[in-house]
Parts: sequence; structure tokens; C-alpha cells
Amino acid sequence: MPHPRHDNSTAAPQSLRASRKPIALPRTPLSLHVTSCFQNADLAMTATGARGSLANMGVGASVEVRELPPVSGDNEIDRRAVYVEPIADGRSYGTWLVSNSLGSPQSFIHEGRTWTLSMRPRREYLPYSLTLKDFRHDVYPGTDIPKNFSSLVQLANPAAGEERDVLIYMNQPLRYGGKAFYQASFGKNDTLSVLQVVENPGWLLPYISCVLVGAGLVLHFAFALFRSLKRRQAPLEAR
Repeated sequence: MPHPRHDNSTAAPQSLRASRKPIALPRTPLSLHVTSCFQNADLAMTATGARGSLANMGVGASVEVRELPPVSGDNEIDRRAVYVEPIADGRSYGTWLVSNSLGSPQSFIHEGRTWTLSMRPRREYLPYSLTLKDFRHDVYPGTDIPKNFSSLVQLANPAAGEERDVLIYMNQPLRYGGKAFYQASFGKNDTLSVLQVVENPGWLLPYISCVLVGAGLVLHFAFALFRSLKRRQAPLEAR
């Protein structure tokens, strides 16, 4: 039974988008049939029902999709697009266009319940939480030039019995649980803080490399010293 105070969310991973069979959504009467998908695409508004749109429901009926090559820049993301057909109890609810370029989710009603279709990034749920307690946006006197951005957050990890305050500011991230939280931006009249989360699985490699290089230098100097002492000792033994 649906909970009266919150929505239930079911996600289908991207790896299933190329499946020709309907994708069954667990704990729901729905399945999704992917009719077409684009890794990167340009979306443009057209007249409703115009040729070029495979969708006949929702905003996608008036959107033309043009396939583009995947992006390669570090600061770029693919604008993905998928045409899906929701099917429930043998009934089709038409073909819909879902994309991370569309601003609002789209919905339809099945047996008195509202179902929402959207495309979003994969979410990763962490065993700890960060709560913003204070945000500072300091500028140089008499100018609008930023001097400092900082966020005072409360880190809470119930599993580890840890709860403490951490100050995150420019060039001073919070490193915790294999992730680094950087102060990235702000909004809503300095009441909203935006953190950039970076995960680097190879963060140990530079340290390991330094240890290996240091060990190699020590061995090199040790062998050089040993050869030098041996050459000095040879004339003494010859007397």
C-alpha cells in the first residue's frame, strides 16, 4: 500500500535501456518498454504531433530529438533522451520522452494512483549526513570580489558514533569516507551552500609512488656507498 506522506521511487538503471524486452519495475504493476534511446541529443520544440517525434504523450509530443555525438569535455555532460512506453496490466499509456534536459517530471494516472516519469543521475546513499549550520560569503572591503566562501557543517555518522562540526572553505575540503567535499558555490541570498563531491579511488597511488621512489633512492645511495667503501678498502688490504 502507498504511504500517505511520501512517494515511492523505483529506478531502472541505464544498463537496461537497450533491452528489447519490457523492463519490469519491482513492487509496481508497471513495466517500461524502451522504444529508442540516445546517449546525447539536442532537444528542440516543434509543433504538437510534428514528424520526428516518436512520443505521443506529454511534452515529448512537441519535442524533436536530434542525435549528437557523446561529449568528451570534463565540464560537459551528455543530454540523454529515451522514448519509453509504460505498460500496466496489459494497458499501454502511450510513448513518452524522458530526458535529463527536461525541466519537470511527467505523470499519468493508473487505477487512481499518479505515476511520474523522469530521468535523473544515479543516487548514492551514504551512511552519514552533512547538515549546514552556517555559511559565510566574505568579500574584500569596498568591492564585490570574493574573499572567502565557507560552510560550517555538522557531520553525523550514527554507525561510527561520530558527530562533529567541520568547516569547509576554499582550498580546504572535507575528506571523509573516501570522498572530498569542496566548497563550490552558493545561492538563495547566501542561505544555500553548494558542495562538490569528488571520489578518487586512486588517491593512494601518489603516496605509494613516493614511497617506491624514496626506497629506490635509498637503495641506490646504499649501493653507491658500499662500492665506494669497498674501493677505499682495497688498497689498504693490498699493503
